[in-house]
Amino acid sequence: MKGKDTRVYPYRGYPPTTRPDHNTGNSVPSFPFCFFFQEPVRTTGPTALSSQSQFNLSMMLPLPGIKLIHICAKSISSPSQVEGVRLIVVSSYEVLVTWRDVQSRCILTFEVLFSIKSAKGPFKRVNEVDVIFTSYHHTLSEDKDRSASQGWYAVVAVDYWERRSPISESVSLAE
Repeated sequence: MKGKDTRVYPYRGYPPTTRPDHNTGNSVPSFPFCFFFQEPVRTTGPTALSSQSQFNLSMMLPLPGIKLIHICAKSISSPSQVEGVRLIVVSSYEVLVTWRDVQSRCILTFEVLFSIKSAKGPFKRVNEVDVIFTSYHHTLSEDKDRSASQGWYAVVAVDYWERRSPISESVSLAE
């Protein structure tokens, strides 16, 4: 293989002296770095297109790689409320937040919100990277105890035109 390897491997997230041969319980704290690479990366857009019936598109595609081109028409209303929010405890400092998909196919991101105070907020967005899938793995630093993940989670859908859905029903690990 000639040239520089530009692929992204979670293995590269480790400092060279601490790379494990395989995943062990001791290596898990290093994985939050790897979760940064689990979501798609938006390289451009969204961009408005003219109403022409034809357009030309060209792009560079590093290999291996995938590019998603999503074309959709603006709907009359904002996205519907996200429903079916569930929490799954992965470990003492990890929570998997899942939800059902919304009807709109023009979703820019789902914002995963967290409140330590009450089911009504105030909420703070916990996913730094935009999420287009119906789950988010919320990882806290290992030095925090499980009470740091105790609170209420909710999800909001945001479409390409920055219109937000109503906030979902909040759910708590204690429920």
